Amino acid sequence: MKKILTILSILIASHYSSFSQKDTYNTNTRTIVITCADSVIKANILTQKEEIKFNDELKYFWYNNNKIGYNRGGINGKPLHGLYSVYSLEGLLLIQGNFENGLKIGKWKYWYVSGELKQTEPWDKGVLNGEKKLYSESGNIIETVYYKNGSEVFSEDKSFLSKIFNKEKTVEKDTIQNEPEIKNPE
Repeated sequence: MKKILTILSILIASHYSSFSQKDTYNTNTRTIVITCADSVIKANILTQKEEIKFNDELKYFWYNNNKIGYNRGGINGKPLHGLYSVYSLEGLLLIQGNFENGLKIGKWKYWYVSGELKQTEPWDKGVLNGEKKLYSESGNIIETVYYKNGSEVFSEDKSFLSKIFNKEKTVEKDTIQNEPEIKNPE
Protein backbone atom coordinates (compact mmCIF):
# COMPACT_ATOMS: atom_id res chain seq x y z
CA MET A 1 0.00 0.00 0.00
CA LYS A 2 2.85 2.32 0.84
CA LYS A 3 4.40 1.73 -2.62
CA ILE A 4 1.12 2.61 -4.35
CA LEU A 5 0.81 5.89 -2.40
CA THR A 6 4.43 6.77 -3.23
CA ILE A 7 3.89 6.08 -6.93
CA LEU A 8 0.66 8.11 -6.95
CA SER A 9 2.32 11.07 -5.24
CA ILE A 10 5.21 10.97 -7.76
CA LEU A 11 2.77 10.90 -10.68
CA ILE A 12 0.75 13.80 -9.26
CA ALA A 13 3.88 15.87 -8.57
CA SER A 14 5.27 15.28 -12.07
CA HIS A 15 1.87 16.14 -13.56
CA TYR A 16 1.74 19.51 -11.77
CA SER A 17 5.39 20.33 -12.50
CA SER A 18 4.80 19.78 -16.22
CA PHE A 19 1.90 22.27 -16.10
CA SER A 20 4.01 24.86 -14.32
CA GLN A 21 6.71 24.57 -17.00
CA LYS A 22 4.12 25.17 -19.73
CA ASP A 23 2.73 28.17 -17.85
CA THR A 24 6.21 29.68 -17.59
CA TYR A 25 6.71 29.35 -21.35
CA ASN A 26 3.30 30.86 -22.09
CA THR A 27 3.93 33.90 -19.90
CA ASN A 28 7.00 34.74 -22.02
CA THR A 29 5.02 34.81 -25.27
CA ARG A 30 1.74 36.06 -26.62
CA THR A 31 -0.16 35.37 -29.81
CA ILE A 32 -0.73 38.13 -32.34
CA VAL A 33 -3.11 38.09 -35.31
CA ILE A 34 -2.62 40.37 -38.31
CA THR A 35 -5.23 40.63 -41.05
CA CYS A 36 -3.76 41.49 -44.46
CA ALA A 37 -5.51 42.19 -47.76
CA ASP A 38 -5.16 38.56 -48.90
CA SER A 39 -4.29 36.57 -45.76
CA VAL A 40 -4.29 36.31 -41.98
CA ILE A 41 -1.08 35.83 -39.98
CA LYS A 42 -1.13 34.20 -36.57
CA ALA A 43 2.21 34.27 -34.74
CA ASN A 44 3.75 34.12 -31.30
CA ILE A 45 6.14 36.80 -30.06
CA LEU A 46 8.36 37.15 -27.02
CA THR A 47 6.90 39.59 -24.51
CA GLN A 48 9.80 39.68 -22.08
CA LYS A 49 13.17 41.02 -23.12
CA GLU A 50 15.70 38.25 -23.59
CA GLU A 51 19.40 38.53 -24.28
CA ILE A 52 19.91 37.57 -27.92
CA LYS A 53 23.38 37.35 -29.42
CA PHE A 54 22.86 38.44 -33.02
CA ASN A 55 24.71 36.90 -35.94
CA ASP A 56 25.19 39.42 -38.77
CA GLU A 57 24.71 36.66 -41.36
CA LEU A 58 21.21 35.63 -40.22
CA LYS A 59 17.71 37.09 -40.77
CA TYR A 60 15.84 37.84 -37.54
CA PHE A 61 12.06 38.17 -37.80
CA TRP A 62 10.19 40.56 -35.49
CA TYR A 63 6.83 42.20 -34.79
CA ASN A 64 6.35 45.96 -34.35
CA ASN A 65 3.42 48.36 -34.96
CA ASN A 66 1.15 45.60 -36.31
CA LYS A 67 3.77 44.54 -38.89
CA ILE A 68 6.10 41.61 -39.23
CA GLY A 69 9.50 42.31 -40.71
CA TYR A 70 13.07 41.11 -40.60
CA ASN A 71 16.57 42.47 -40.36
CA ARG A 72 19.86 40.77 -40.97
CA GLY A 73 21.82 40.77 -37.71
CA GLY A 74 19.23 42.53 -35.52
CA ILE A 75 15.59 43.23 -34.70
CA ASN A 76 13.24 46.20 -34.63
CA GLY A 77 10.58 45.03 -32.21
CA LYS A 78 9.56 41.85 -30.42
CA PRO A 79 11.18 38.69 -31.85
CA LEU A 80 8.89 36.02 -33.28
CA HIS A 81 9.03 32.99 -30.99
CA GLY A 82 6.90 29.87 -31.44
CA LEU A 83 4.34 28.83 -34.02
CA TYR A 84 3.88 31.03 -37.11
CA SER A 85 0.98 30.40 -39.51
CA VAL A 86 -0.42 32.19 -42.55
CA TYR A 87 -3.99 31.47 -43.70
CA SER A 88 -5.93 32.59 -46.74
CA LEU A 89 -8.99 34.74 -46.04
CA GLU A 90 -11.02 31.57 -46.62
CA GLY A 91 -9.14 29.86 -43.76
CA LEU A 92 -6.83 27.65 -45.83
CA LEU A 93 -3.38 27.04 -44.36
CA LEU A 94 -0.66 28.54 -46.61
CA ILE A 95 2.51 28.68 -44.48
CA GLN A 96 3.47 27.12 -41.16
CA GLY A 97 6.69 26.92 -39.18
CA ASN A 98 8.36 27.87 -35.92
CA PHE A 99 10.63 30.64 -34.72
CA GLU A 100 13.05 30.77 -31.82
CA ASN A 101 14.25 34.24 -30.80
CA GLY A 102 13.42 35.56 -34.28
CA LEU A 103 15.13 32.73 -36.21
CA LYS A 104 13.38 30.07 -38.28
CA ILE A 105 13.73 26.60 -36.77
CA GLY A 106 12.48 23.12 -37.61
CA LYS A 107 10.45 22.09 -40.64
CA TRP A 108 8.64 24.87 -42.51
CA LYS A 109 5.79 24.00 -44.88
CA TYR A 110 4.14 25.99 -47.68
CA TRP A 111 0.89 25.05 -49.43
CA TYR A 112 -0.86 25.94 -52.67
CA VAL A 113 -4.33 27.50 -52.28
CA SER A 114 -5.65 24.13 -53.47
CA GLY A 115 -4.34 22.58 -50.24
CA GLU A 116 -1.55 20.62 -51.92
CA LEU A 117 1.89 20.81 -50.35
CA LYS A 118 4.10 23.29 -52.24
CA GLN A 119 7.42 23.24 -50.41
CA THR A 120 9.15 22.00 -47.24
CA GLU A 121 12.29 23.52 -45.75
CA PRO A 122 14.50 22.37 -42.84
CA TRP A 123 15.75 25.25 -40.66
CA ASP A 124 18.34 25.10 -37.89
CA LYS A 125 18.61 28.38 -35.95
CA GLY A 126 18.03 30.56 -39.02
CA VAL A 127 20.07 28.44 -41.44
CA LEU A 128 18.77 26.05 -44.11
CA ASN A 129 20.17 22.66 -43.20
CA GLY A 130 18.93 19.43 -44.78
CA GLU A 131 16.53 18.44 -47.53
CA LYS A 132 14.29 21.11 -49.11
CA LYS A 133 11.55 19.73 -51.37
CA LEU A 134 9.50 21.50 -54.03
CA TYR A 135 6.19 19.96 -55.16
CA SER A 136 3.91 20.47 -58.16
CA GLU A 137 0.24 21.26 -57.58
CA SER A 138 -0.54 17.67 -58.45
CA GLY A 139 1.62 16.51 -55.50
CA ASN A 140 4.68 15.28 -57.40
CA ILE A 141 8.17 16.16 -56.20
CA ILE A 142 9.67 18.61 -58.69
CA GLU A 143 13.03 19.09 -57.05
CA THR A 144 14.95 18.15 -53.94
CA VAL A 145 17.71 20.51 -52.84
CA TYR A 146 20.15 19.56 -50.11
CA TYR A 147 21.60 22.28 -47.85
CA LYS A 148 24.43 22.18 -45.36
CA ASN A 149 24.91 25.20 -43.11
CA GLY A 150 22.92 27.43 -45.50
CA SER A 151 24.76 26.44 -48.67
CA GLU A 152 23.28 24.34 -51.45
CA VAL A 153 25.17 21.06 -51.64
CA PHE A 154 23.20 19.14 -54.24
CA SER A 155 20.03 19.56 -56.31
CA GLU A 156 18.02 16.74 -57.80
CA ASP A 157 15.49 17.91 -60.41
CA LYS A 158 12.71 15.34 -60.88
CA SER A 159 10.45 17.16 -63.31
CA PHE A 160 9.43 15.25 -66.42
CA LEU A 161 10.34 17.96 -68.95
CA SER A 162 13.73 18.45 -67.33
CA LYS A 163 14.56 14.78 -67.77
CA ILE A 164 13.48 14.78 -71.43
CA PHE A 165 15.00 18.07 -72.54
CA ASN A 166 17.79 18.25 -69.93
CA LYS A 167 16.61 21.68 -68.80
CA GLU A 168 17.33 23.07 -65.36
CA LYS A 169 13.85 24.51 -64.79
CA THR A 170 10.33 23.88 -66.00
CA VAL A 171 7.43 26.28 -66.25
CA GLU A 172 5.81 24.60 -63.24
CA LYS A 173 8.97 24.95 -61.14
CA ASP A 174 9.30 28.63 -61.95
CA THR A 175 5.97 29.30 -60.23
CA ILE A 176 7.38 28.25 -56.85
CA GLN A 177 8.96 30.96 -54.74
CA ASN A 178 12.26 30.06 -53.12
CA GLU A 179 11.59 32.21 -50.09
CA PRO A 180 7.98 33.21 -49.59
CA GLU A 181 7.78 36.77 -48.35
CA ILE A 182 6.51 37.68 -44.93
CA LYS A 183 3.16 39.37 -45.48
CA ASN A 184 2.36 42.67 -43.81
CA PRO A 185 -0.99 44.43 -43.48
CA GLU A 186 -1.61 47.20 -45.94
